[in-house]
Amino acid sequence: MMESGESNPCIKGFMLFLAELYKLLEGHEQNVEVGNLLLRALHTLVSLPYDPQNSKITIVVTILKCCGFLLYPNHTAETEQLFVPLEEIKVLPLCNFKDQKMIESLENCKKSWQEEAQSVSNGGDGGEELSRTEEVFYGPDGSTTYVTLEESQFFEDSYRELDDGMSEEMQEEYEKFLAEIPNH
Repeated sequence: MMESGESNPCIKGFMLFLAELYKLLEGHEQNVEVGNLLLRALHTLVSLPYDPQNSKITIVVTILKCCGFLLYPNHTAETEQLFVPLEEIKVLPLCNFKDQKMIESLENCKKSWQEEAQSVSNGGDGGEELSRTEEVFYGPDGSTTYVTLEESQFFEDSYRELDDGMSEEMQEEYEKFLAEIPNH
């Protein structure tokens, strides 16, 4: 489905599910496997031929802004590799302005992830862990103070699509699954 390049609400839902699962499983052994799966999916999306009319950049950038602060220290090399095709897309003559700005905002986030990882590895902030319990979103300038209107709309649309498309049986199974995840 992802390799076809079609715009499909299931892709957004799947990516959001993986990102949320990755955050929920932080500190558990399965977290590494989910992180690897999420990164493979992101790599698949950025390797698709760029289409300004059907761009996957919004999905990739938003997912990375949602959980990149956790992915980066745990999967540094794989996360860094995502920026190579993104940089190539950004300089394409047919790359639209919106996608260029989203990629630039993600690059700012990466800088803050690198600084935080460096600070923690140097024992800064009293050895503060990279683990976070609160929701963190990055704005276009890399700050953590707000979510852009487009990103907010992305989440609202994605969750609405998931809610609209879930049968009663699937909803029950999903709630059962969520109940089994240990809370921290």
